[in-house]
Amino acid sequence: MIKVVAITSNEKDFPLHIELPDDLPIHGKVELDHERTIDSSSPAGACEYRCTVPAEFLNDILQKISLAYKKSR
Repeated sequence: MIKVVAITSNEKDFPLHIELPDDLPIHGKVELDHERTIDSSSPAGACEYRCTVPAEFLNDILQKISLAYKKSR
């Protein structure tokens, strides 16, 4: 099982759409509101590795996604 988020080339500004770093081979915005879990061992969940994002960018994305899982008081 892996977590994935959609990437869009849409130029509209949405708070949960985060611009990918410029030095990647893929351009666009990560759509945090389109987080999914897929079973990469299943043919239906087949995925293809494209690139690795910088650790700082990944940490920022993970921190923002984790807010959706925090328990409110």
